[in-house]
Amino acid sequence: MRRFEKLLTSVLFFLFLFLCTLFMTFFGFDIIKALWDDYPKWIFILHILIMTGSFYLLTDIFSQNLNILHSMILKAVSIDRLVKRLKRIQNVSYGFSIINVFNLPGMYIFADQEDAPGILIFMIVLIGIGIAIGIIFGILKRYFLDIQDKTLKK
Repeated sequence: MRRFEKLLTSVLFFLFLFLCTLFMTFFGFDIIKALWDDYPKWIFILHILIMTGSFYLLTDIFSQNLNILHSMILKAVSIDRLVKRLKRIQNVSYGFSIINVFNLPGMYIFADQEDAPGILIFMIVLIGIGIAIGIIFGILKRYFLDIQDKTLKK
């Protein structure tokens, strides 16, 4: 089962990355072509690197951590290990949000175009989703720590 989960995670990661590449190719190419002469080239390279890094965090690391967390819950491992895994997932989701915050200035460059404000709102929603996931896993982490404290007191 473990190999199947890793294979599924890898396939989903590459599928998501492929779809993001198609999105950037079809919808972003016209914007980049229109702005290519107006801005330095390093901005576009930095933007592509940041987007790729955030998508990598979201798909690969986050889904692998969720798979490991799921298997840990099924095996009924100790709460300490479970809390550490929840903390890792929380850090990955916050890292995803921070990377997208650093990507917002690059998206602001594209905001001169007609459809770019929608892309900017999409980026803000992605930041909000990362923060919300981090908060949810922080609450779960606190919940498991409270359970551990209550069982130790009895």
